[in-house]
Amino acid sequence: MKQKPLKSGSSFKDKITVKMKQIKISVLFLWTCGLHLVLAPGALAQSASDILGVWWTQDKDAKVELFQENGKFYGKLVWIKSDPEVKEPVLDTNNPERSLRSRPLLGIRLLEGFTFNGERYEGGTIYDPTNGKKYSSHMTVKNDKTLELRGYVGVSFVGRSVTWTRAEAAKK
Repeated sequence: MKQKPLKSGSSFKDKITVKMKQIKISVLFLWTCGLHLVLAPGALAQSASDILGVWWTQDKDAKVELFQENGKFYGKLVWIKSDPEVKEPVLDTNNPERSLRSRPLLGIRLLEGFTFNGERYEGGTIYDPTNGKKYSSHMTVKNDKTLELRGYVGVSFVGRSVTWTRAEAAKK
């Protein structure tokens, strides 16, 4: 803050008054900055329910409903793009378990067993029906309309991330 020079002939009392005003402004500024630091994390905090609702997959060829059950988060396939000429349901043909290859994909749980740690959803698995494999996974709600999912084998940095967009919010 640039200090105004005092007029020659200013009294000691005037100098003290100017200095006190500067101190008050500095204290007010620091207090305001501190208040922002204390309140900012709360403003950005996520709620575990932020993930609930229906999400478009990255290629917009399917919708997955994310829901909570017994304290964990899951996602089931609720819509899948298919050829309107074909009347049969799309099947889980790539599943490694032969007995599951004849089940319809619609309604299966693609996401299983996630817990919320205050920042992201972790400890779950994601099933990729295009190759029949399950991957360890974690998810992060980036904003009200964007969900980032990361699937991996072993360690998180060896994997792939996809971004889903919200189709509809959870019904309250």
